[in-house]
Amino acid sequence: MVRELERKRQGVTFPETTPAANPVFFRTYINQLFPIRNRLHVTVQGEIGSTPENLRREFTQTDIEGDRVTIHVGDNREGWVASYQTLLELSTDERFTDDVAVFVDISDVRQAGKTLNGFGDVANPVKLPGLYQRCADILNKALGRQLNSVECCLLIDEVACGTGAII
Repeated sequence: MVRELERKRQGVTFPETTPAANPVFFRTYINQLFPIRNRLHVTVQGEIGSTPENLRREFTQTDIEGDRVTIHVGDNREGWVASYQTLLELSTDERFTDDVAVFVDISDVRQAGKTLNGFGDVANPVKLPGLYQRCADILNKALGRQLNSVECCLLIDEVACGTGAII
């Protein structure tokens, strides 16, 4: 009986388009997303922990000049979240017409193992530099349309697994 069920399950493919993957998730969230309109070209700048502690930005700061955006990642979890959110928002931002050059400056982020203020936890930014390009790759594949449920889950997975659950 178990082997028969296994054979049946192996022949089934997972639906990668909405609403087949999860109709409630589609109706409640995905259906409300804006189409991806901008291709993001991400470059990570700086080295984690290279800014002296007394000069680090606590909160994420975003500078926009034409089609060039610089995200200065803040030195706390809220800063990491804001940088991720900014990247997502840039993919649908109507101020841009197509390609957006995104420079992510991680030099204000404290090194791995350093204590986080207010959390009693330690920083773990080891995978943070790669997060932005991985997310941009997912977003760029959806250019001209809404994200599907699988892409949404992949973006959630990137932030949850890739950065130590910053959300």
